[in-house]
Amino acid sequence: MPFASRLLCLIVLFGSISVAARGTTINLTTDQLTPDTYNPAKILATANKLIFLGEDTAEASLLKYAEMPLDPHLGGIENRDYYVVWLCLLVYDPKPHSSLPNPMLGDPDFPYPAFNNPEKSVDWPRFPLDLNQGVPFLLVSGYTVGGFPEPGMWYVKRCRANGIFRTSFYPIPSHAEAEQALNDLIFSRKWNALSWSDRSSESDKIEFLRAQVERIK
Repeated sequence: MPFASRLLCLIVLFGSISVAARGTTINLTTDQLTPDTYNPAKILATANKLIFLGEDTAEASLLKYAEMPLDPHLGGIENRDYYVVWLCLLVYDPKPHSSLPNPMLGDPDFPYPAFNNPEKSVDWPRFPLDLNQGVPFLLVSGYTVGGFPEPGMWYVKRCRANGIFRTSFYPIPSHAEAEQALNDLIFSRKWNALSWSDRSSESDKIEFLRAQVERIK
C-alpha cells in the first residue's frame, strides 16, 4: 500500500478514536452522502468509524440515524435509506461463497443480472456497490419504485443476520488509486458481460462513476 494511503488510514483511525469511544454511538448525519455527492474515500472513512465501534454500537448508530428526522437539504427519505444501505455493505462482509442481502429499493438503473437471484450474484456481492481494488463504487444513481421500498432500518437487521461484521479497517484510496480501480472495473469480464438498455446507457454510467473518482481530493 502506498505511504499516502497508509497515512490517511491512520488519520481516519485516530480520528475515530477521538470522536467516539466504544459503546458510544456516532452521529452519521454530518457525513451523509447522496448519489450526487457519493465519494468512495469519504464513505470508507465513515465505515472505518463504525468498524472501530464494534458491531453492537455500529448497529445502534445506523438505526439511530435511520430513525432521525429528514434533512431537507439532503433530499427525501430514499437518500437516507440509500446511505444506510451503503454503509451496511461496507461494515459487513459476505459469508463465504455468498453475497450480502439484496436491498429491496426498487428497479435499479444498472443492468444487474442477478437482482432477483442472489445465488447468481457472485460477481456483484455488495450490489449496489462494487468494491474493486479496495475502492467502493456506487453503481446505481436511482431506482424505479413500484411498491414500498425497504426501510434502511430493516436492511441493517438483515445484514446483521446474514453478514459478517468487519473487524479490519479500509485503506483510504487516493485519486490515482481510485482512477486505476475504475479503469480495471470497466475493462473487467463482469462489466463486459452486462447487457445495457435505454434506461441506463453504458457511457452515462461510466460518466457517473468517473464523477465519484473526481470527488476524491
